[in-house]
Amino acid sequence: MIEPDNLLSANDLGVWVGPTQLIGAIDLTVVAGEWVSVIGPNGAGKTTLLRALAGITPYFGSVRVAGLEVSAASPRALAHRLALVVQSPIVPERITVRDLVLLGRTAHLGWLQSEGRHDHWLVDRMLARLALEPLAARDVATLSGGELQRVLLARALVQEPQLLLLDEPTSALDLGHQMEVLDLVDQLRREHGVTVVSTMHDLSLAGEFADRLVLLDRGRIARQGPPTEVLEADLVERIYRTPVTVLPPDPAQGRHGPVVLQRRPVRPSRPQDR
Repeated sequence: MIEPDNLLSANDLGVWVGPTQLIGAIDLTVVAGEWVSVIGPNGAGKTTLLRALAGITPYFGSVRVAGLEVSAASPRALAHRLALVVQSPIVPERITVRDLVLLGRTAHLGWLQSEGRHDHWLVDRMLARLALEPLAARDVATLSGGELQRVLLARALVQEPQLLLLDEPTSALDLGHQMEVLDLVDQLRREHGVTVVSTMHDLSLAGEFADRLVLLDRGRIARQGPPTEVLEADLVERIYRTPVTVLPPDPAQGRHGPVVLQRRPVRPSRPQDR
């Protein structure tokens, strides 16, 4: 039997801040070309896990990307393998959209080497695919949150990473751009074999796009598997502590994953309501 090509593997991964354990004993593998979404309530450890996988947050245990131990790798070596899009980035002052996206090519340039024709072509192509061409000359400081999020995604994609880490990629996007951006990420991973690990707040969007979901609860994996096995009403209600209804996938209606609908809790009626 041929073993799957695991691009990412985490073994006994733990993150501590002082005496507090934020992530505990996580084992996770991600196959090349797969999309895995990490879900869970606020404080479950989603962003901490993603930052540990990227080597930004110190961790115990092991994290390997394309065979390279993340904690021992140089920033340049990591940049050839993975790109991280965070929710609240630090952006250089007085920089245009196009120049910020072009920074994604830095890892591919030699010492004192300037960008070439191929680098500029990749940037132009990504600006077009993310509908950012009209904003190319704008100062990044003038962008809305949703516009900035698309620019950061463009910068990560021109980096040509094997592994794309997305922290809440739709948090600042309106409904139209949420689906548009996620669909583009899905297209690119299918066309170029990019592996995606994302954290997602919207359970229905996570179930629509991800091949597999990892449900965190207080820093540990409560369940992982296909969306239909993770987004079960009883489990979601227990972890999120709220009543939900889960609709099954219905490709005829354009739903390829489960849809999770939050219900208003049933409260005892007051005498004046009777």
